[in-house]
Amino acid sequence: MIDDVNDHSPRFVQSVYSATMSESLTRGASVTSVSATDRDIGSNAKLVYTLREQDREHFYISSIEATNTGVLKVFKVMTQFLTVLEHVYKNRKGMLCAGCCNVHLQ
Repeated sequence: MIDDVNDHSPRFVQSVYSATMSESLTRGASVTSVSATDRDIGSNAKLVYTLREQDREHFYISSIEATNTGVLKVFKVMTQFLTVLEHVYKNRKGMLCAGCCNVHLQ
């Protein structure tokens, strides 16, 4: 039996995601979703999405394992434009491997 080696980085389907956000969105409301792929197989291909620390004041992201997507949600309502740099991580035998994309909100 040959096990898969976790040797591929995840790649976002798009390098830039854009979404329009209403000021009336409440905490927990979905803003947009993002998607990445990984050429590894099995558990090595499972993705976990996270945000830069400075973006966590206004947003959080839920990782949906069944579809390898991430759903960006409102944590704190804001009234100005914001660009979020988003990262996706996967375990690599104790190491982290990342891909990134930009999410532009207006």
